[in-house]
This record gives sequence, structure tokens and C-alpha cells, in this order.
Amino acid sequence: AALALTLSYLMWWVYFGEGDEAAEHALSAVPESRRAMVAMRAYGYAHYVLLLGVVVAAAGTKKVVGHAGEELKLAEAVALAGGLALYLAGDAAFRRVLGLGNVAYRAAGVVLALATIPLGLVVAGGQLVALIAVLLLVLGLESRATPSGRVDQGFGGRVARRAVPPTP
Repeated sequence: AALALTLSYLMWWVYFGEGDEAAEHALSAVPESRRAMVAMRAYGYAHYVLLLGVVVAAAGTKKVVGHAGEELKLAEAVALAGGLALYLAGDAAFRRVLGLGNVAYRAAGVVLALATIPLGLVVAGGQLVALIAVLLLVLGLESRATPSGRVDQGFGGRVARRAVPPTP
């Protein structure tokens, strides 16, 4: 149960770790003629994927909590890893739409989360949750490693600027 709570906390941290100010400033910087569409893409479409990921990951976590000492069935491993992958994909889409830094780490997290599905078939469910929690911890720490406004070099050398609040 402690690992399930840790997973939930780290999912929260990945999304809310930087606070709401960066997203608020990024949206307010969008020209008014495009702001409604950007808001719909960020807080609508991207959040549908993110919330679906929360629900699916919760279903997988429920199975793990009930059988933490056993191996996962395919559907359970897919639910846990796939839910996390959907969550990270939704978060990456949200950040990309608003221009909130480099999303390559979250995209890599999607791939790594899905790569744990076979592992869940041979490793106890609790260990799979611990592995995913470590992945989320790394992603959370990465989001804090780059100060706001600095150029962030991601995978493949792509550069993205983080949103910087306007100075008064």
C-alpha cells in the first residue's frame, strides 16, 4: 500500500511540481486570438489523456495492492504501465502546447513505462510499482534540475525554452 501511495504522490509531483504559475504565464502570453484554442488543447485534450492515465493506472495499482507478492497478469501489467504511459503522454502534450520546456524526458518516460510490461510478468507487482515510482522520481527531479527560463538541452539535442514569467 505504501508503494501505491508513493506512486500516486509522484504522479502528482510530476504534474504540479513546478506550480501553476508557469502555465498561467504561458497561457497569458498567447495572443488573445489564439488563447481559447491553446487553452482547449492544453486543459482539454491533453488533460483527457492525462486523466485517463490516472484512472487506468489506479486500476492497475488496485490489482497490485491486492496481490503485491505475486506476479502480475498481462492485463494488470498493461494497466499499470499503460496508465502511467498515458499520464506522462498527457503531461507531455500539456507542456508542449504551452511551451513549458523540453518534453523529451516525459516522452522517454512513456517508452520506459511501456517497457516495464514484460518485467511485470516475471517480477512481483510491488517491484513493478517500485520501478515505476523510481522512474517518476527521476522525471520529477529532472523537472526541478533546470531553472525556469534556462535553455534546456534534451534528447537528440533539441532545444526548448521554459516559460518565464513576464517582469513587471
